[in-house]
Parts: sequence; C-alpha cells; structure tokens
Amino acid sequence: MVGVVTGRRKPATPTRVSVLCRYSAALCLVAALAWSCEKSYVPVVNSAVRTSGASPASATSAAPLARDDASAPVVFLPGLLGSALSCGSVNLWPGGTSDLIKWDQHFAALPIVNAVEDGKLVHRTASSNACGSVPFAGGTVAVDEPRAVSALWCMPEKASELSIDAQACRTLEHTAYATFGLAVQAQLKANGRGQPWVPYGWDWRLAPEVQVAAFHDKLKRVTAARGRKATVLAHSFGNTFFRAWVTHVESLGERAGDYVGRFVSVAGPWWGVATAWTHPAYGSLQPGLQSRIASDLIGVATVAEVFSSMPGTYSLLPHAAFDEYVSTLPGKRGEHWLAVAEVGAVSKRSAYVPFANVPSVVKTALDRCPEPAIFPCQNERLYRDAQRRMPKVGFNKSGIKDWVGIVGAGVQTALQICHGCDEWPSGTADEATSSTADGPFSDSLTPIGITSKHLTRTTNGDANVPVFSAIQGSDPNAPPGEKVEFFFTCGITHMGLMTEERILERLVPYVTGEAPLGYDEVLTRVPCAL
Repeated sequence: MVGVVTGRRKPATPTRVSVLCRYSAALCLVAALAWSCEKSYVPVVNSAVRTSGASPASATSAAPLARDDASAPVVFLPGLLGSALSCGSVNLWPGGTSDLIKWDQHFAALPIVNAVEDGKLVHRTASSNACGSVPFAGGTVAVDEPRAVSALWCMPEKASELSIDAQACRTLEHTAYATFGLAVQAQLKANGRGQPWVPYGWDWRLAPEVQVAAFHDKLKRVTAARGRKATVLAHSFGNTFFRAWVTHVESLGERAGDYVGRFVSVAGPWWGVATAWTHPAYGSLQPGLQSRIASDLIGVATVAEVFSSMPGTYSLLPHAAFDEYVSTLPGKRGEHWLAVAEVGAVSKRSAYVPFANVPSVVKTALDRCPEPAIFPCQNERLYRDAQRRMPKVGFNKSGIKDWVGIVGAGVQTALQICHGCDEWPSGTADEATSSTADGPFSDSLTPIGITSKHLTRTTNGDANVPVFSAIQGSDPNAPPGEKVEFFFTCGITHMGLMTEERILERLVPYVTGEAPLGYDEVLTRVPCAL
C-alpha cells in the first residue's frame, strides 16, 4: 500500500527570543530584497497609431463592443500571492515594512475553514485577532473576510492605504508587479488616448470559479464605458482565473470575444505545476532563496497550513494531462508526477502514485487544516472538486481574435516530486532537495509535522511552469484546441517575465496597442534547451 506518514503539531507560541530572532532575520530579508535602481521604462510612441470608430464617450452598454487595441481598456490579472489582502485596515499580505515583526501573525490570519453544509463545502476564513471572531458551525470564523485590495506591487508594502495603481517600491521593498505596472502606466500616459488601466486584485486563496462573476461585472462596466473590447494580460495563476471566466461567460450564452479583443497569457499553468505541491507540503511560498527566507520568517508550518486549507492550491496541482505527459517522456514510461515513500518500508522504498490514487495521498500528506477537531480537513474533497472543474485539454479562445502566449524556457523546473523519499522508485537519489537543507536557517526552525525530505526531478520551463504545461503539449506550432501563437524566452524566470526590461520593452507596447509583437533574439518561435 502506498502512503505517507504525517503528523500535525500546533506550532509553539513564539518566545521573546524567537520573535527577536525573526525580526533580525526580517532585516536580513528586506536588505536582500531591497529594490535597486533600475533603468526606467521608456514608453514607445507611435504617431501612426490612431483610434478608430465611434468616440468612446458615445458608446452604450447595449451596443456591440468594437475592437480597437490602441483604445482598449488594459486589464491585468495577477498570479498566486499576487494580490494584496487586507482585513479592515490590517495589511495581511504582503504586510508592511513598518510592521514586519507581525508578518507571521498576519499571514496566520489567512487559513480557510472548509465546512460542509447541505452537502456543499462552505469556505470561511479562520478567526484571528486581525479579522475578529464569530460563532460558526460549532467553532469560530472571521467576522470580516479578507479582501483583495490591489495587485501586489511591492513586498512588503505600506502597512495601510494600499494603492490600486502601481507605485514605485521604496528602499527595503522588493519589486513584485511594480515594474510591470509602472511601465504600463507610463506607456498609457505617453499614448494619450485615455485608455483605462484596470489591475484586478483577486483572492488567490479561493477557487477562481467562485470569483469570476464579480470580475465579469467589472469587465462589463469597464468595456461598456469605453465602448471597446478589453486587452487582458494574465500572469501565472491569473491564467487559470481567466480560463474560469471564459467558462462562466459561455455558461451565460455569450463568448469571451464579446468583451476581450486581445489576450496575453504570460506563464500560463494550463496543466498545473508540480511546484504547487511544495506550498502545502513543505511550507514553501515560491521557488527561490528569497521566498525561502520569507517562508522561514513567517513560519513554514503557518505557510503549509494556509496553503493546505486554500481551495486555490488544488486548482494548481498537476492535472491528468500533466501526469499523462510525464509518462510519454523518454525513459519515463509507467512513471507519474508524484511518488511517495512507502509506509513501513524498512528499505525506505518509494513508489509512483497513479493519478487515480493522488486524492488519498493528498488526504494524508496535506492534512494541515486549522482547528481540525471542529472543522475536519477537506483536503481530498478540495482536490477532487478542483480536478472535476478542469476543462478538456486544448485552448478555447471563445471568440477572442488575438490570443498569444509568453512562455519561459531554459530554466530547471519541477517535473516530478518524490514525497518523503530518500531515493526514487528506480533506486536513485538524484536531485535530492530538502526544505531545510538549503537555506540560511537551521533545521531547528522546521516544526515537527512538516515533512521536508523530498526529491525533485526537473524539466524545461521558467522555474515554476514547465514549457509543456504552458503550451499544453510538446508542439508549439500545433497545440491542442484552437491555434495560439507562442513567444519563448530563454533563461528568464517566472517573475522575471514580468520584471525584466528586455521583456517589458516588447510586451508593454503590445499590450497597450502601440506596437506589434514580433520574433527576435529575446522572443523566439521555439523554446531553448536547458
């Protein structure tokens, strides 16, 4: 029988010494993440670009929307962890530079209680000092639900008064989407055509499907007021959100192309990502040293609990198509994306997990929900529900005339994970990693109950999304479903696709309708090799 041994222990209350240690570490973090002066984005001005058709002011919501990319509203959908969440006046994520000593407390206010009512799951935020407490289903939940205030521009940000528009990151603040947002705002200003800029923050903890109706209402208002179809750019998990919106629009008897003229997918995890396993299993915020430091400051047990309770997490785990693709790779016949150490195996053997058996492993390995005695964990059901919501393989443009994909390649990206393993089922211990073996902090910071030991095998991608997941297969010239044009980068990481100047100077003029997108030495027709 394949399984894993897990346990859950309530994290110890921080002592004064541990808090001071974390505060000192926070200073190290912000110093490491300090925003350095970057070359300012220079807007592209094309005097030949002119708006066409009726004046936007004369448009009505009843009239069909015209497509004019040079006059279109520009809508941005950020990815996982990419929206700032607040509870009243408290900045829960990403926290403020003036309040870093409470970073762990604020993030600890984000776990979700998943209760069953009338056979359906009801998602409520766990009670906390930041969000208050009221009785619910035999326990307590938050008085005020956290709300998405804006896209995540900087990390950390101001403790309060988060800005809807992009703002420059100050000293001791690490740029998240600020570089991209500021570049778009500068380009729109230079264009001088009054195009609306709509960065849409959303609650990345929840399943996209429960939030797209509100986004649809927002998009209808914006496009009706402008009289133009929108240009939408989505990054990472934002692509999953956009796909859920397309499904929602079609359920209303409409098409996405009724509202969107151009869609730009950046690092779309269409088939899921193996790195999604590391969030609830090992308390990892994201790949990379900077996120590792942040995870340790918050507390890996807290990070794991939040992600384990999040419905959104399970929308990002590898889909059936991901698993099937793994087995088609050379030398991997019969293998799967997930393997686990066998329970009670004296020889520390491991075995691959058939995709149909992943739910049972999810139930045991990711069982870290808050208040389990009152609200039993629903990890397995969250996973099954997410898999059931997955659309069929292939791109569905739903009437959108211009759909392109920006895909990162040339960077080692997780393909397979062996959970709790010393060696792979093949008997090798290649590419062993541990969430406590590769950072500036000691193993003593990892609480009992967090299984950090695991092995990782990699493939070509952007350090988070594999190329094959972003293009839904192996052939960029013939993806399943409708035709999508892909532009590949080489050696640029997942967030680098939204921050590097050589990408933005090509991407931003295209998004704002000022210039076309073409192939060159930075954006190529085929992905580079590792």
